[in-house]
Amino acid sequence: MFRACYLAKRSFGIINKDAQSRRVFVETKNYRIDHPMWKGKDPSQIEIKHYKPKGVADWIAYGMLNSIIRVFDVLSGFRPGRMNEKGWNRHFLFMESISGVPRVTAAFIRHWKSIFYSKHDSGAYHHLIEEEENERMHLFFWTQLGHAGVLAKSAIILYQFFFVFFYGTMYALSPKVGHRFLGYLEENIIRSYTLLLDDLDAGKLPLWKDIQPPKVMLEYYELPETARIRDLLIEIRADEALHREVHHHLAETPMKEQIEDDPK
Repeated sequence: MFRACYLAKRSFGIINKDAQSRRVFVETKNYRIDHPMWKGKDPSQIEIKHYKPKGVADWIAYGMLNSIIRVFDVLSGFRPGRMNEKGWNRHFLFMESISGVPRVTAAFIRHWKSIFYSKHDSGAYHHLIEEEENERMHLFFWTQLGHAGVLAKSAIILYQFFFVFFYGTMYALSPKVGHRFLGYLEENIIRSYTLLLDDLDAGKLPLWKDIQPPKVMLEYYELPETARIRDLLIEIRADEALHREVHHHLAETPMKEQIEDDPK
């Protein structure tokens, strides 16, 4: 299947040209950014850890993130060990909904700063866009697993719209706080996935025991058709562990050092 896309020619995959319409067609499987992170490795062997706040910026990011998470946990009835499939789906719809938005917002702000300083962004922009697509695939999984309808998807989009302004203001004022905020968000998401896997292994979520993940997720992670939800959850948690490390690292690096001089 091909879908018409008015895009500049890039090495995303199979690209054909329709001589009559002069349109560029891109194969839908190949236009996605590659996902090479855990090939040949055991994604279940990730390290679960916490970065202790050190300065004012760290405590601001940590405080804001925990305030948001605690309010949501109360409103959504987040009770690890006592939740059914519906409760876990509701929890991750929220977590993954806010997870992708900061990447696009931060990338756009970095785009502006790169233009302002007339310097390259040293690859951080591209990585943020790659992370956003990765997080969007996670959200695809939860919307499909929970059979989210038009109302639920509209609420997700509206929620993301408002989160753009919240995170955009934060990142524009302090990229360090913005990246540290994402680092702590990933720590919370990793914790949630670990608790979910514990419930799944304990037999508390029987409806999900033998369900096969959506086809789009099997293709993205290159999992066999025999894979089950547990296999996919381990892959997703490993993604979040990488994102955690990246954003804690970027929080340690001053913005000016992340933007390279234009090579002569």
